[in-house]
Amino acid sequence: MRRAPPNVVGAVALGAACERLSEIGMQCVAAHERALAQHLWAVLEEVDGLETLTLWPPGSVDRIGVATFNLEGYRQCPLAAVLSAEHAIAVRHGCFCAHPLITHLLGVDEPEIGRLHAIRRAGPAAAYAHDADADESQPRFARVAASTG
Repeated sequence: MRRAPPNVVGAVALGAACERLSEIGMQCVAAHERALAQHLWAVLEEVDGLETLTLWPPGSVDRIGVATFNLEGYRQCPLAAVLSAEHAIAVRHGCFCAHPLITHLLGVDEPEIGRLHAIRRAGPAAAYAHDADADESQPRFARVAASTG
């Protein structure tokens, strides 16, 4: 087994990014992030058919510019593709490492959680086969990150 070479370019870029953030000041970066997050959450409230999935009510905590939501009438994969390709919004659809949180936010019961875990353990082919036959009434979601770039 051959090892990959070290990511020298990535290390240099990380160093440059850290220097630039230090120049700007992290308090300034945090204030900008808060402004973006406030804008994101305000705009999401105006979207018809959009249900945000959160643990805390709006305004109760200092939020970051990441939102988890369902949009009525859209499945997660096509919605993520449209948001990314047509609106330049960075999107990551699916549960990824957040399975316990997402199933809690969606109110998924234990038998369904067991079924979903079985599909995940069976591998990508099983997940895709299931997705083709998915019940359209099941909730869909996408995680969205606000970005200025």
